[in-house]
Amino acid sequence: MKYFQNDLLLEDLMVLQGRPALTTRASDSEESQLQYTCCDYLNEENFSKLQQTQIVCYVEHTLLSATKTKSGRAVTPVDMFSCDRLSKLKEQYICAAYCVARKENITDGSGSLLGPDILVPFVSQYYAPEVFSDDQIKEFVDTCLGEQKTDDAETTPTNAKCNPSSARFGYCMWRRTILSCPTERQDTSPACDNLRDKLLYQEAKYLSDETRR
Repeated sequence: MKYFQNDLLLEDLMVLQGRPALTTRASDSEESQLQYTCCDYLNEENFSKLQQTQIVCYVEHTLLSATKTKSGRAVTPVDMFSCDRLSKLKEQYICAAYCVARKENITDGSGSLLGPDILVPFVSQYYAPEVFSDDQIKEFVDTCLGEQKTDDAETTPTNAKCNPSSARFGYCMWRRTILSCPTERQDTSPACDNLRDKLLYQEAKYLSDETRR
């Protein structure tokens, strides 16, 4: 279930590619990757450690793969009408997500995610305990592992450069978190209200499509 994931990934990568590779800060990573969080749920102290891994992987798989000027900025233009370019951007994101999962030791030798016994405690450390209960987080993980495995079986190309399991799981966890966010923790800006509306619409459409199968 991809929804409009590609649109978000594209903007994420465009933001990252527009920054000097050697001066990317944790705040830069937060701005680009979490601009669509729309829910105040993070354990900031623990998440800041994960951000360092994210920065390394994004530099390896996005910034360093782009054409650079002498100043270090990526100058490869993003052609919105180029399927090849968009496919490349998506591949870079998938490989960066796989890189993070591998460095955090939550994948097996083939790059597939490990089971709930590993993922639940891994994910839980990044959630503020007062926002979501342990049972809710476990439900998110179980749901997203099932969704990720279905997507992997149905849509993973045989020539994929990197295993997409981590990217798909991460997107699902992000979506579940936003849709389940307690009212008092929600960002009520127009952009976040619009995002929640889109996610709810796509969620309903997906469930309707599943029912007709």
